Amino acid sequence: MPTTFESGLFGHLWTDPTVRDCFEDRAQVQGWLRAEAALAQAQGELGIIPSEAAAEIASKCDVDLFDFDAMREGILATGHPIVPMIRQLVELCGEHGAWVHWGTTTQDIMDTGLILQIRDALATIKSQLDSAVTSAVELAQRHATTTMAGRTHAQHAIPIPFGHKLAVWADELLRARDRLHTIEKQSLAGSLAGAAGTFATLGTDGSAVRKRYCELLGLVDTVVPWHTNRDRLRDLLFALDHIATAGERIGAEIVRMQSTELGEAAEPAAPQHIGSSTMPQKRNPFTSELMYVDAKLVHSLVSGLMSNSIHAYERDMMSWAQEWFAVPSIVMLTSGVTSKLALVLEGLYVSPERMREVLAMSQPEIMSEPIMMSLAHHLGHEVAHNLVHAAAKNGTPERPMLDILRDDLQAHGVDEQVLDVAASPENYRGLTDEYIANVRDRHAASVAEGTPS
Repeated sequence: MPTTFESGLFGHLWTDPTVRDCFEDRAQVQGWLRAEAALAQAQGELGIIPSEAAAEIASKCDVDLFDFDAMREGILATGHPIVPMIRQLVELCGEHGAWVHWGTTTQDIMDTGLILQIRDALATIKSQLDSAVTSAVELAQRHATTTMAGRTHAQHAIPIPFGHKLAVWADELLRARDRLHTIEKQSLAGSLAGAAGTFATLGTDGSAVRKRYCELLGLVDTVVPWHTNRDRLRDLLFALDHIATAGERIGAEIVRMQSTELGEAAEPAAPQHIGSSTMPQKRNPFTSELMYVDAKLVHSLVSGLMSNSIHAYERDMMSWAQEWFAVPSIVMLTSGVTSKLALVLEGLYVSPERMREVLAMSQPEIMSEPIMMSLAHHLGHEVAHNLVHAAAKNGTPERPMLDILRDDLQAHGVDEQVLDVAASPENYRGLTDEYIANVRDRHAASVAEGTPS
């Protein structure tokens, strides 16, 4: 059976197909070849290798020219990941093959190729994240006055607009997107430093070659090698982990809201959607559940890399090789989160009617805080708190909380009309309009500045 990502039946459930394509064998080898082509071109421009050799090498750095069966057999025979590719490139270049891979080392090419693959994948992830942010902001505005029960400790707390919850989601997604945008500018770095990072093979020409190499590839020139300093890559993975965390939280919340007992919101379902093979009535939140699982897998892989991120000496295969599996998996799973998040938020079903019904389950007790604060103006905070607490605890269907409070207010000489104003859920929105306006304006500003991809 193929791995989960490679499965023709299930691969699309865990990652976006476009992002998965970025990490297939052909994309990986093409990434290495892009690095080899840039190296040759930079050296040709600077007169380190013949210009005609540089042109020939660059023209042959096309994955379609390579024999993957031979490459696979070569890797098994040599125990080396890219020497078989280099040998084919040398052969393809004929007399100019003598200048292939001039002065560099395996890790330079593989690290640079990986960064190029990640950059390609991030274009899709950022686009999906932008779509999710846009949907969250639009939903927040649309439901600025849609009243529902706010919950703390899984209990009804006070009424909130659904738009408030969405603004909180949008706020986290905005920061996750901005964090990724900032970190990728620092982390998408080229690697070119030679065997132990000194680049002694090129002597004083090394800096100029590295600089031009990075320019040609559109990558950051780190100046100092990063064979063992993996903090840039870790920063990037942490940024993806933050995105996954936001998706995990939103997905889990949608699963809870879609439960039969609540039914306040639900993820979109295609006409052909089947919730259960045996229970035809079910509409399971399959997409949100898988988004949650994608995120959990991202966390575990990031945690695994962090626990073994100390690379020894000047290069270290034991730590480095773990990245070959973990980093592509983290990126692909993150795309699984963002693709699902964009889909769910774009088509999110919202039931204001059911939100009102659920809110009514705890009325008038859910209005205890606004009632207490209104009474506090007349009686002081502690007296008002004690009265409302006792009324909420002792209320019965025959003598509800508000009737008890009316008697208490009469005893204290306070007009009972105070209760009628304070007991309206729609009047207790606080600063939520401001929150929604804030995420709307931040999103609009980022679009105007061109931050979203």
